Amino acid sequence: MIELKDFISETIKQIAMGIETASKECADYDVVINPNITVGSSGEYYVPREVEHFHMQRRVQSLDMEISVIVSESKEKQGKAQIGISSIGAGMNRSNNTQSVNENKVRFTIPICLPVTKLD
Repeated sequence: MIELKDFISETIKQIAMGIETASKECADYDVVINPNITVGSSGEYYVPREVEHFHMQRRVQSLDMEISVIVSESKEKQGKAQIGISSIGAGMNRSNNTQSVNENKVRFTIPICLPVTKLD
């Protein structure tokens, strides 16, 4: 079972790496991924014609996450609860020990500045 903090950290890292990889791979196709200079608000953004007249700006974006969290308590673990993320059937104890498992959903938003493409 992966711990919640590790899942969140790895997810954010994979998103950032994906943005950087896509930005490099799409540069030859005139695709700008998350430009460092934008003008606008409320989801209506554009890149200004004369970027040299603008100071660098980075949008703070919202990363919305909804995760199913498994809380398991086992006699084998001396009753200590473990909180983590588990795929269905993965990480379950198959022994004859008494085990209690509760699943809850956690929804939250993380403000984040993702990697940018620098405009000249």
